Amino acid sequence: MNPRKCIWIINFNAVPPQYATMFRHICFARELGRLGYDVRIFGASMIHNTDIGIDTGGKAFLEKDYDGIKFVHIKTKRYHGNGLARMIELWRFPRKILSHAAEFPKPHAIIHSATVPFDTIVSKIARRFGAKYIVEIHDLWPAAFVAYGFIGPKNPLLSLLYREERRLYHLADELVFTMEGGKDYVREKGWDKARGRRVALEKIHNINQGVDLAAFEAEKNVRVADPDLDDADVFKVVYVGSIRLANNLSAVIDAAGLIKSRGFKKTRLIIYGDGDKREELEAYCRVQGLDNVVFKGRVKPQIVPGILARANLNIFNFGETPLLKYGASPNKLFLYFASGKPVLSTLTPNYDLVERYKAGRSVKNDPESIAEGIMSFVNLDPSTYSAYCVGASAAARDYDYPNLVKKLEAIL
Repeated sequence: MNPRKCIWIINFNAVPPQYATMFRHICFARELGRLGYDVRIFGASMIHNTDIGIDTGGKAFLEKDYDGIKFVHIKTKRYHGNGLARMIELWRFPRKILSHAAEFPKPHAIIHSATVPFDTIVSKIARRFGAKYIVEIHDLWPAAFVAYGFIGPKNPLLSLLYREERRLYHLADELVFTMEGGKDYVREKGWDKARGRRVALEKIHNINQGVDLAAFEAEKNVRVADPDLDDADVFKVVYVGSIRLANNLSAVIDAAGLIKSRGFKKTRLIIYGDGDKREELEAYCRVQGLDNVVFKGRVKPQIVPGILARANLNIFNFGETPLLKYGASPNKLFLYFASGKPVLSTLTPNYDLVERYKAGRSVKNDPESIAEGIMSFVNLDPSTYSAYCVGASAAARDYDYPNLVKKLEAIL
């Protein structure tokens, strides 16, 4: 594509830099801008999982420029959690963009982060302008609904949701999966052309989540006084992220209990983040006397690099699901790599980047396996520990956003 051609990035969950915990589209917009493209990010005015809303002044949308990153905030009613109110706003969001589409520069390409079944209407926007329609798949909806128990596998609604997903994949000019097993998924569903359906495998690509290494390095030196991180006599195991059912932190906390019972008195689990399971888990730690587990609460994204870089081991934890056979590409994992410290992952997915780069270890998601994994790093000789650090840094370089945008531009 020629320079200065316009690209729209449409993602309900996209938020401006000061609120962002996931920077994928901000980095895409910045790097594409450097390459000469005119990029706009369309996102909801409500910041998900917070009470923060961008004031649109009563208008249907608000355009703002954040140091060269152009945002269009679509007015969204306040909602909490993932209930019906959010579902309604997910449905309304693309329809508002469609009704006001003529008020923005004509897009030559639309990059759409899909939330099946709410926003297949975005394809109509692309067709209206004759724009290349690139669909990004971050989560396998509705398969994820089944995996996490939100909908039963025999629910009659499920076949309709899968039909809508298949239709979206067909409508896309290009499909970009953040997990590496996108083609595996389409084949297993029987949606590819080889099985008489309409999804061409050659239009399926993989661009993982990534990390902005330049920003990470700049923020890594932002040090906040923290006695738990400053204690040089303690082996610091750090978790940063949400504390919700899907994160399954109870297994990690039980692992800390096993470590304590086995005499590892100078090992501490430090948890940064918040969520609806935090109070329950804190109470559990008090009852069990787990003084080697510390909850720090929510922290600003800008200080996360400095926290991760001061850890001895960063723990990546999430609940196991059957969907891991298609790979996993969580934003947080690449931040962990950028810290240059080993990663203990409690996931064992296909296409496992932790094992591929020898950036740490992947273990089963149960207290015994996690405890054994942590203790193996506590006892590690310096040269082997250093080799894991080198592997983590190598992964971060490969998934630095300027490198990922080269792949994106090839698709554009």
